[in-house]
Amino acid sequence: MNTRSGLAYVDVLKNIFFTLLFIQVLPFLVVGIKSTVEAIVKNKVEIGYISLHGDIADAVSYTKRIEEFASNSSIKGLIIRVDAAGGLPGSSQAIFHSLRSCKTKKPVVVCVENLCTAGAYYAVCSATKIIAHESALIGSVGRSIKVTDSKELLDWWLIKSDKSDSLMEVELEKKEKKKKEIQHLYNDFYKQFVHHVAAQRQLDEKLDAAWAQGKIFTGNEALHLKLIDSVGSYGDGLDCIANLLQVDRAKIKLISSTQGIKGFMRRFLEGEGSSGEMNIAKLAPLILGI
Repeated sequence: MNTRSGLAYVDVLKNIFFTLLFIQVLPFLVVGIKSTVEAIVKNKVEIGYISLHGDIADAVSYTKRIEEFASNSSIKGLIIRVDAAGGLPGSSQAIFHSLRSCKTKKPVVVCVENLCTAGAYYAVCSATKIIAHESALIGSVGRSIKVTDSKELLDWWLIKSDKSDSLMEVELEKKEKKKKEIQHLYNDFYKQFVHHVAAQRQLDEKLDAAWAQGKIFTGNEALHLKLIDSVGSYGDGLDCIANLLQVDRAKIKLISSTQGIKGFMRRFLEGEGSSGEMNIAKLAPLILGI
């Protein structure tokens, strides 16, 4: 095969390769274009949507989505639907920081269904507005720490009866020391929790006995204490964010993911597409025979 024929052969294979690639991404392009056109034609306002349910054990998926919504200029606000009783302190605090940062760029509205207590309340207390049903349970500020092995903590005061008095005294001393160490951790986290809630909700830290110390309140009580902004439903939350953005609620379009075609192309190029392993680097040798 001469050089000219060889080059022509490679060009044909390249054309086949890019044609197949285009066919594979075409459906995603169509969906992306259709969504964009609908938003323009119908003048839709895109709002990020996140559901926060169950105990907060890992903040990665939540913070990633919050940060994506915050950095995406086409997303004009964020609404979070909450039904959670608490979570681990670090994870709750991570979500708190992400939402606080997001709030500086666009409004964040939280809608509470039944529960938003302890770590869950910590996570969302920095929202622009918090709305909850009158009978929802709110607060428990100061009780966000969860331990995986409660037996270890209970052993503070569990002393075996077969030990001698001297051994029991030593054991009690060790238990008391351990108890003080753990209490120190509780105290430090409590101060962080109270400080952040007070700063975000414009409350007086010195009056924490009224709204903190692990107390739980109904939605009506929480409104009186300024732990939430209003009582209402999820629909009221949609009205709230529409008012904050000064748009018609009917124009709001909820977006649960910002991935779209951009996310697909990144995953495809990095080998995380629908095939799990297929990417251009691996596909090219198969198509071009190199």
